[in-house]
Amino acid sequence: MNEITGSGMESVIISKEKIYNLKKLDKIALLKDGWNGNKAKPFESELISKVRKIITVLEIQPELFPTVCNSIQIEYEKEDGLYLEIGLNLEETWEVFEINSTGEERYFSIVANAETINKVVNSFYG
Repeated sequence: MNEITGSGMESVIISKEKIYNLKKLDKIALLKDGWNGNKAKPFESELISKVRKIITVLEIQPELFPTVCNSIQIEYEKEDGLYLEIGLNLEETWEVFEINSTGEERYFSIVANAETINKVVNSFYG
């Protein structure tokens, strides 16, 4: 939820879930070479910055995980088994994996921006 102050400045109200994800992202940013016990590389500051912006504007907060593919994965899961994951990286498009209510799996690509993620997530919960 955004609020316009008397000075015309926009302030963002941050939820507990958003704060948790931003702190988790800070921890991911500190990962060193071999963070997975193997040969995983640390994350580029450009990716961390991009994900931070996305987390800040997402209406519904995801679970957040580092991957060995130099991406950060966001996940949404509903109690009825529906599942959605999006791999965030520095590419122009992001890969989405979804499991629907009948257990069917679907893969598709989206434009790499927060607006598109919000649309996909809202559709998932809609």
